[in-house]
Amino acid sequence: MTPNILLILGGGCAGLSLAMRLAKGPMPYEKVIIIEKRDVYQNDRTWCFWKLDDAHFSHLAAREWTAFRIANGQLETIVDCAATPYQMIRSGDFYEFALTAIKRSPIIELHLGHAITKIVKTSQDGWVIETDHGSFSGSVVIDTRPDAPEDTKPIVWQSFFGQEIICEAGVFEAAVPDLMNFLPTHDDGVAFSYILPFSETEGLLETTVFGPDILTVDDLAERQNRLVSRITKGRRFDVRRSEYGALPMGAVRTEIGADSYFKVGIMAGSLRPSTGYAFQRIQRWAEACAISIRKGSGPIGHAPDPWRIRMMDDLFLKVMRDAPELGAMLFYQIFKDVRPDKVIRFLSDQGEQSDCSAIIFALPPYPFLRMLAKSVTGLIKGTRI
Repeated sequence: MTPNILLILGGGCAGLSLAMRLAKGPMPYEKVIIIEKRDVYQNDRTWCFWKLDDAHFSHLAAREWTAFRIANGQLETIVDCAATPYQMIRSGDFYEFALTAIKRSPIIELHLGHAITKIVKTSQDGWVIETDHGSFSGSVVIDTRPDAPEDTKPIVWQSFFGQEIICEAGVFEAAVPDLMNFLPTHDDGVAFSYILPFSETEGLLETTVFGPDILTVDDLAERQNRLVSRITKGRRFDVRRSEYGALPMGAVRTEIGADSYFKVGIMAGSLRPSTGYAFQRIQRWAEACAISIRKGSGPIGHAPDPWRIRMMDDLFLKVMRDAPELGAMLFYQIFKDVRPDKVIRFLSDQGEQSDCSAIIFALPPYPFLRMLAKSVTGLIKGTRI
C-alpha cells in the first residue's frame, strides 16, 4: 500500500514556501518529504518586489527604496514609489526563516544532497522518487524543479549576471536604485543594467539581457565588467558574491497528466512572463495550496493570469524578440507616461482594467498591432509565433 506521504521535489523558494506553511498545523498526510539537490543553503540570490497590501515576508526585507530610476541613454525618469516601497529580500535570510519554521514540525523532513535520478509511477497510484542516496515513496508529488533548458521553449530568455560589491569609497546613490538602465542594443537582445545600492559603498550590480538564446556568464562578462568599472571609477573594490541565472520568459506551461503529480515553479506559472518577478507569485500559490491541502482538497497549481494580462505579456515579449531595438523605448515610455501606482500594480499582478488600459495607451500601437496580426495568422495555421 502506498504511504500517505507528500513528496516535494526541490527545496528552493517554492518548496520551502509551501513547507513552512504546512508546518503551521495539522494536515492530511502522515509525512511531508522535501528532496533537494544542494548540500547547503547559501545567500545565492536576491528577490525584489513592491510592498503592496498583500505582500508576503516584507519583514525580511534587508533594504527598501521609495524611488527608482529608468534610464535610456541620455533620457531618465525617477519613479516615486513611496506608497509601495521597492523591497529586497536576501535569499539567505529567507532560507533561514523557512528552515526554522520547518524544523518545528515533527512530520516534515528535508533531505539535502539528494539528486533525483528517476521518477516512477507505481501500480498502486503512488510514486517512487529515486535519488543517488536512496528512494522515497509517496501518494502525491509536487514538483517545483525547473525544466531542462533544452526542453524549454520560451519567447525570450532573461539572462543575468550580477556581483555584490563593496567599494573603498562612496560610489552608489544609496536612495535610488536603477531598475533599468538600458545599454546599446546588440544582436543578442535588449540589455540593461540593474543597480541596487545598499549604501554609498555597497551594492548589487547586474547585467541583464532579454533575448532569444540563453547567455552564459562568459557572454555577459564584458558588459558586466564595463558596468562595474563605470560605477567604481577606478577605486578599489571587493566582490562579495556573484549570482547568475537564465529565466524562460513566456514559456509554455508544463502539464503532467496525473491527478497526484503537480508541476509548479517557473515552467508552470510562478514567473511573470514580461518581467521575471516570481517571489510574490510563489507566496500566493503556497498560501492557496496549503489552504487547499488542509481542507482535504489536495494540492493545487498556480492560478492562471487573467486573459488580458496573458495577451499583453505575450505580445510585449514577441515585439521585444522580433524588434529588440524598440525594447528600451517601450519600457521607458511605460514608466515615463503612466502613473507609478498603475505601473506597479500592473507589474505586481494587481492590475485593474484601468491600469492595463493606461499601459496600452502609453505604447506605440503599430508594433503591437502588427504582432497581433502575425500571431492570429500563426494560430489559424496552427504554428506558434
